[in-house]
Amino acid sequence: LSNGLISGIAGVVIFIPQIALLFFGMGIMESTGYLARSAALIDRPLSKLGLNGRSFVPLLSGCACAIPAILATRTIPNKRVRLLTIFIIPLMQCSARLPVYGLLLGLLFQSSLHSALALTGIYIGSIVVSSVLLKIAGLFVPIDHSQPNYFVIELPKWQLPVWADLIRQLTKKVTGFISEAGPIIIIITIILWILSSFPSEDHSFLIGFSQYIEPIFSPMGVDWRVGVAIILSFAAREVFVSSLAVIMNISDPGITNLSNIATITFQESNEPIFTTGSIIGLIIFFMILSFNSLLYNLEGE
Repeated sequence: LSNGLISGIAGVVIFIPQIALLFFGMGIMESTGYLARSAALIDRPLSKLGLNGRSFVPLLSGCACAIPAILATRTIPNKRVRLLTIFIIPLMQCSARLPVYGLLLGLLFQSSLHSALALTGIYIGSIVVSSVLLKIAGLFVPIDHSQPNYFVIELPKWQLPVWADLIRQLTKKVTGFISEAGPIIIIITIILWILSSFPSEDHSFLIGFSQYIEPIFSPMGVDWRVGVAIILSFAAREVFVSSLAVIMNISDPGITNLSNIATITFQESNEPIFTTGSIIGLIIFFMILSFNSLLYNLEGE
């Protein structure tokens, strides 16, 4: 219970305040009437990329979770715009990646200011990468002039947020995030602990499996433990943190929490795993990783 279930869940629960702040900011934008005006303001820049103002809300929602954002694209009448919006949503930095960035940036920087600036750079970098890929993807999606591509919206009046409703919505969204991500994390954590402990910790199923996947991840500057956490993160991004906490605790009982995970070394050479190069590589990897959302797109279309 302590080494598997509790430590795995705690590795994600600690990042809930950041996720709540994200939902709180979006709630203020929506309740004040600024969200609709933002869509109107962003319509012209998005039109340069082949989208329109209707794509703004799904793209912004993609910063919370890609799946509801993809569902929100059903309101876009133009098929080409809808497909391009769906294509680019998984590259938005969803809230599930915040625990990963929180861990990696905490290892990379000692200053919270530098970590905040780096996190801002990640979001700006994802917008730049998305714009480039969107222009390239637009070359392969034909334009249908018979379908409308204009954007019309009714602007609500400016108003102060109704704080009671805002807190109620915030609580609902955060609770929903925990209830949806929680079961996945619990199941994966239990399976991971079983694979790591049987038939014995020295010759477990996970160690045997790691011998096959370690050559795949060694060019990234990480070992099998980080590689297993990356594979498990395909189910949900935040699972990377909880999986890493469980694996590191089992392989090195001296690692009691994620704060001293920087001391982890390769088992063969005793060189540190989390160097500046490997941490930046992992950040870029998770910044553009959109495997499960792209699969959902293919199935949905």
